[in-house]
Amino acid sequence: MTPYVTWSGAFSAVRQSTIERAVNREQWAVLWRRHAGRKGERNATNVQVIPEIDFDSCMVVAVFCGEMTQCNGARIARIDEIEGGLLLRYERLDFEVSVRSGEDARLVEVTPYGIFVLPRSHNRLIIEEAVPGQFGRPADARRVGEIPAL
Repeated sequence: MTPYVTWSGAFSAVRQSTIERAVNREQWAVLWRRHAGRKGERNATNVQVIPEIDFDSCMVVAVFCGEMTQCNGARIARIDEIEGGLLLRYERLDFEVSVRSGEDARLVEVTPYGIFVLPRSHNRLIIEEAVPGQFGRPADARRVGEIPAL
């Protein structure tokens, strides 16, 4: 299973780490407005633009990573059907920069996110964050949340 649409970036207005599912237009509007904040795109009559989603066949899962540094967003690493639900694993798009001391220090403060339009499911969602392997160790994952069945 792969997302139909993905929005991902370094700067969300959602500053706390959270994972959410939207299964109808009302939930989606609340989620999108919180994410876009006051600076979200507006149309010519000053109404905030909210992307259209077909909630008869789709749902939205949003991963907000919270305040951190050095991350450009999140993407789906894999989605697997498991007994009683779906396992959704995402990976953060972390990056490194050369950091010098003093005035030249360059840590980029961000609030990264990934918003994914997926085939609709009423099952519970188990959310994992991929953990890259280091020093010869294989990649792993850590469970970061669960969204109950509908």
